[in-house]
Amino acid sequence: MKRDFRDRSRPLQEPVGAPPLPRTLLLVAAVSVAVLTGCATTQPMSTARRAVLPPQRYQVRPQPLPFIPTPLAVRPRSSWADTSPIASRLQPMGTPWRITVHHEGSDSDELFSESAVSERLRTITKVQEQSVGEGGLGAGDLAYHFVIDRSGRIWEGRSLSWQGAHAGNGAANTANIGVVLLGNFDVQEPTPSQLLSLQQLLANLCQRYTVRPENIYGHDEVKGQYGLPSTRCPGRYLSAWLRSYRWQSAWSRAAH
Repeated sequence: MKRDFRDRSRPLQEPVGAPPLPRTLLLVAAVSVAVLTGCATTQPMSTARRAVLPPQRYQVRPQPLPFIPTPLAVRPRSSWADTSPIASRLQPMGTPWRITVHHEGSDSDELFSESAVSERLRTITKVQEQSVGEGGLGAGDLAYHFVIDRSGRIWEGRSLSWQGAHAGNGAANTANIGVVLLGNFDVQEPTPSQLLSLQQLLANLCQRYTVRPENIYGHDEVKGQYGLPSTRCPGRYLSAWLRSYRWQSAWSRAAH
C-alpha cells in the first residue's frame, strides 16, 4: 500500500553514514565523518553542558529581542542544488513554533567561497538522502531549512513548507525549523559573520512565526527533551552563545 507522506507521526531515522557519491572516496569519507561528528552521541548531556565556556568570550554578543529584523539575503535552494526533493519522503510542516540550531561538524577553514559551500551542501544532501540501510537518513532533501556558512551567507535548505529531518525523530521534528552553521564548534568558534547572520535569521523567524525565545534550542537540548541519545551538537561554543541569546531575549521580552 502506498505510504501517505503527509502522516506527521512517522518517525525519521537519525544515523548518518558514508554512502558512495560521485566524488572521490576521500571527500565522501570526510563529509560523512563531519556529519556524524556534528550530531555524535559520544558525550553525556551533563558532561557536554559543563564544558561550555561563558558567553563573555564572544566578540559578537547577541542582541535582545524584540528588535526590527533587517531584510535577509537568503540564497535559494536552486542556487546550489542539482536535484529536486524526493516528495514521497516529505511531510507538511504546518506552522512552526520552535527552532533548533545545529553545527555541521566539519572544522575545515576552506568553506568560505560560494562554490565550496555549494559543493558541500550537495554532498551532505546526497549522504542524508541515502536509505537507512546504506547509512543515510532516508531524507527527502537536505535535513535543515537554513544553512549559514563561515562567511555568514544564509542558504535555503529544504523549503519551510516541509518538516525537517534534523532533530532526531518525527515528534522532535514537528513544527521545528532547523538551522545549521558550517563548522565544528567544539573545536573552533563561529565566525563573527556567522553569529550576526544567525542573530538576524532568528529574529526574522521569531517575528514571522511568533516563536518565543525559550523555544530556540540547541540540538542537544531537543534530544534531551525526547529521551534520545545525547549529542555534542551544536558544540560548546555555539551552545554558550545560544544560552546568552535566549537569556537576553527573554529578559527584553519581559521588560516590554
